Amino acid sequence: MVRTVIPFQGKGTPPQDAEALRLVEAMTDAEEGTGNATVTAGDAWTQRELEAVWDAVGLLDAADFAEPRPRRAWWPLAAGMAAAVVLGLGVWFVAQRPVIYETRVGQRQAVVLADGSRVTLNTGSRIEVRGRKVDLMRGEALFEVAHKPDARPFDVRTDLAQVRVTGTRFTVRRAETGTDVNLIEGRVEVRGQRSDAQLVKLEAGQAVAVDRAGHLGPVHPADTVGVSDWLRGRLTFSGTPLKEAVAEMNRYSDRKLIVADARLAALRIDGEFEAGNTEALAQALHALYGVDAQASADGIRLRSGRD
Repeated sequence: MVRTVIPFQGKGTPPQDAEALRLVEAMTDAEEGTGNATVTAGDAWTQRELEAVWDAVGLLDAADFAEPRPRRAWWPLAAGMAAAVVLGLGVWFVAQRPVIYETRVGQRQAVVLADGSRVTLNTGSRIEVRGRKVDLMRGEALFEVAHKPDARPFDVRTDLAQVRVTGTRFTVRRAETGTDVNLIEGRVEVRGQRSDAQLVKLEAGQAVAVDRAGHLGPVHPADTVGVSDWLRGRLTFSGTPLKEAVAEMNRYSDRKLIVADARLAALRIDGEFEAGNTEALAQALHALYGVDAQASADGIRLRSGRD
């Protein structure tokens, strides 16, 4: 875990500066217990904390300027005002920096955000959190949003779509083909990031995809089985083309499967496998379909073994 603290210059540490620094350094209990997920950048600040910092700064009251005071130098007052402004700007700068969580290839990790919401990151995923705004930078995540009646909505964004909720359970996946949203519980609103994007409201058990052009596809049944699978580290294929199955398995492993024979791409396979265990899938393909699997420097190459 990395904490970002902006140092403030000066002699000693006045009480208001100490309080501001304490708030800047404070990390939530939830963030302290994030396990193996990588956490970087600043804190997940709330409006209440920012207001507390401004109160701690102790900006000069207007009454201090009511009457001129003889023989009092002007520069200490100006210096104090400047210091307060610098402190405020420093706090604002830190408040804009996100808390970052990410997982390695093959890793899954659950984290609890400052508002009590829970996020489970799938393999090779990264999110940037600013309060109740989350940017999914890559990969896939399950969001279990804490219901806060008086809080602002919880937003999840990718480069192509935005999902807005108040309290629900859903997944967002950022893929090469676009962004996929699966709603498990509650309700969400999904909008493309285009300026003229349409908005769709999903009910529990529904899903929608946003393509690379930012267009919303038709609403369809959510892939709840797929979500359940990756949460327990499994992958299930049912009549799945080998090309798709290999691409999904490769998300979880640095040792990639390579379909080196175009004739194999459309082969449909069935079975349940450990996510990321490319060798087990290669062995099953050989046993069930006669596929030749050869280890190479860049992975495991798959070729047709039956003509």
